[in-house]
Amino acid sequence: MRAPALPTGLSTALLVLAGLALAPDADAQDPSRDLPAKRVPGVTAEKALELGLARLRAGWHWEAARMFRELMVVDETKPLPHLLMALAMRDVPNRAARHCFDALARREAACPSEQLLLDAYQAYFAVTNQPELNDSRFQKVPGRDRAEALVKALANALAKINALGKIKGEQATASLAGQLAAIESLQTQALNGDTVAHAGASWQRLLLSHHNTFVQTFDEMPFMVPGYHRVASKGSGPSPQLRVLARIPRHPHHSVTHRIGGVLPGFSYPADSTRTAWQPRKATGFELPRGMGGKAKLSDYSDKPVLVVFFLGFGCAHCVAQLADLDPKVPNFRDAGIEVVTIGTDDLNQVRAARQAADENGVDPLHFDVLCDPKGEVFKQWGVWDEFSNEALHGSFLVDAKGRILWQDISVRPFEESDWLLAESKRLLQAWK
Repeated sequence: MRAPALPTGLSTALLVLAGLALAPDADAQDPSRDLPAKRVPGVTAEKALELGLARLRAGWHWEAARMFRELMVVDETKPLPHLLMALAMRDVPNRAARHCFDALARREAACPSEQLLLDAYQAYFAVTNQPELNDSRFQKVPGRDRAEALVKALANALAKINALGKIKGEQATASLAGQLAAIESLQTQALNGDTVAHAGASWQRLLLSHHNTFVQTFDEMPFMVPGYHRVASKGSGPSPQLRVLARIPRHPHHSVTHRIGGVLPGFSYPADSTRTAWQPRKATGFELPRGMGGKAKLSDYSDKPVLVVFFLGFGCAHCVAQLADLDPKVPNFRDAGIEVVTIGTDDLNQVRAARQAADENGVDPLHFDVLCDPKGEVFKQWGVWDEFSNEALHGSFLVDAKGRILWQDISVRPFEESDWLLAESKRLLQAWK
């Protein structure tokens, strides 16, 4: 998602190179509110619904959102995909309320039985009008009273839907209503929490192996897996436990204590999957033109760690804020032995125009390389691309001297917490020596 554009030339150069921080725009989104960027090839709408509900029931809300996004791609005019997205984003109440409103706004496209479900969830989320992007009414997950009322409302809705008989479209909704009622019952009773708390050590190690396979398949970080840190603490064994836990990357917006999701429903794990410790993947090499001349390759930095930052060019307000925050701290990264390189969607002319405006106004240049990838080829290779909307995202990657990605953030919004990232980078580099 590209942020609102700033004026090119002088204004942009001064904002970036003078290090002036920008206030977040009205449509700013926190990384913890993003949705999965990678599609699942070959999945039908029917299969996406089936897998999404199974993942929702198992506590893999992020992966449920991936499936429900597939439904939205098929037809975003229908209300149910938006309603299901609200359930998948329940842990982010403001975002969930907005998805619920999107579903209600499409009420006329719903059949009578679907409208019953909309009514039940409208009461649960307490959505009566368009929620603001940061709405004080939706800062907490609905409490137990509303959850219990929802279970009753869904039971009543299911009875009414069944009473409609075999009217076209109603039977499918009856099945959905039954599954939602079961999911909400589990939610209310808190039965889909820590599913492996009392499981045997061998099963815990197998679960950790499964989680690692998932992480490798989608090029994700462990903090994107429900309860990964807790699974690792149980399943890594006593002797290597501290070393394993020290090597697990953290994220300020993704809790390491999130409930454990168990084995991901609908995900195929190789029979010989036995890895019980997270292993970082190798970074894909690149060779790109420098904005101010010459070319740069990832291998140019192979003898030292490097922070690789992908941004959406100097016309992206959030990227401007990120670079302005990062630039004065580059010496701190270099003192820690970490080089910094950025890759943007601007072409050479756009980068040079910003530099020229800065020079003309006596503004210091950026203290790191700005590489040009206007076609987004390296963005795609590194997974900094939303396959649903087919556009570039923001990304930050810590690559160690061996070319391993020890930490990453891929988001609709750039990662601006550079002080936190510097501390985490030092910790990870020490742990992976």
